[in-house]
Amino acid sequence: RIYTFFNPSDHDRNETAELFIWDWPLTEGWKMTDENGNSVPFAIVDGGFNSYWSHYFAKALVKIKVPAMGYTCINLTKSDGTVSRLPELGYISYREDVTDDNLVLENDLVRVELDTVTAEITSFYDKRQKKEFCNSSVNGSGSFRLITEATNRYMTAWRVGRYMNIEPIMKNLTVTMTENFALRKTISVDGDFANSHINYKLSLDKDSPALKITCTCDWHEKGTKESGVPQLNFLFPLEFPVDKYIYNIPFGMIERNELNLDQVGNSFIYGIDKEDENGSGMMLFSDCKYGFRGYDNSISISLIRSSYDPDPDPEKGKIEFTLALVPFESKSAKALVDAAYDLNNPILSVCQNPREGSMPMTYSFIKAEGDVSVSSVKADEKTGKDIIVRLYNPTDKDSDAKLICFKNAKEAIYCSPLEIETAKKAECSGNEISVLVKANSFETIIVKF
Repeated sequence: RIYTFFNPSDHDRNETAELFIWDWPLTEGWKMTDENGNSVPFAIVDGGFNSYWSHYFAKALVKIKVPAMGYTCINLTKSDGTVSRLPELGYISYREDVTDDNLVLENDLVRVELDTVTAEITSFYDKRQKKEFCNSSVNGSGSFRLITEATNRYMTAWRVGRYMNIEPIMKNLTVTMTENFALRKTISVDGDFANSHINYKLSLDKDSPALKITCTCDWHEKGTKESGVPQLNFLFPLEFPVDKYIYNIPFGMIERNELNLDQVGNSFIYGIDKEDENGSGMMLFSDCKYGFRGYDNSISISLIRSSYDPDPDPEKGKIEFTLALVPFESKSAKALVDAAYDLNNPILSVCQNPREGSMPMTYSFIKAEGDVSVSSVKADEKTGKDIIVRLYNPTDKDSDAKLICFKNAKEAIYCSPLEIETAKKAECSGNEISVLVKANSFETIIVKF
């Protein structure tokens, strides 16, 4: 079978991706190879019979390189070597005693420690910077909290009230190391609080500084004027002093002072180390929540709120979301934007049977160079052959950017946001297009082939 992995980002990526193998007995054993026949590292992390789909499956992790806005294919074939059966693949040995007081997720870049009782993050150490990011002295550090908001502001669906009570969710939790593979290590946390149930996994991939937190919360809290508005919240206290926080906004970034109120961010808040001239810090990312708070040397996010007006019972049942904590060595706007985009857009795979084709096994359609990010690529409705590319500069300096296309361009024309051509043209040289994007602004160009 051929697996094609797609990268939607405007830059090359080399990371761990997931794939599913359906209806191919694991007892036969497998191997994965790239276009040159070289072995590709992978691990089977789950499998069996899926009762919903009524098919057998195996879930695999694979370390894959995929070019910008392009794809890479790998071959899945029968292995000639020793067969590994599912019970042996899940590394966890129940004969092996855990001697450390804390559970640890570690790779070559970072080391994260969790308390085995409370599931608090007690340490987040960046090996590259030799720097600790977590202030473990704060109660509920790196964990979820149940907050009760005051109700004196009315219209609670749109207004986050003053915090009246904060209770970290740290009791009666089951904390277990569930995956410990070379490509991914995972700790699972499961427990009840108030009237609800929470289950979340903290995962660290090989060669990645990002600690991903995937959560499913079965929420059954109810807000009233008398009792207040219950809120699920996540807090990460920082080890260094912070007076400025970066939030990403449409087509850019904004730096804000600390404020004990939720403020909007497209997908992240970034706490900047006040004493570091490079602006190192920690990003708190979310794939679907937008109320971030930078205050008191900490970063937090509002996740679920049971407001009571105008809808008296708006939140109930299972709610899923993904968070991530990512340390950086500087406050580079381009690096922050790229990391957030990658977290929001994982590498996807499609399985096909082998067949003849004219395209290579690895290919890139568009790549951006310089301090710019590609916001969108679409066909020109007028011709159906040309493409329209919108790109933006999230930095505070003008950028001479370059777009590298999949084939030579005849010309590239600047156009308005409504895609109306102007008289201004971008310089083309073969498949490379030079575009000037001013600081904190965006440009739209039509590329004609």
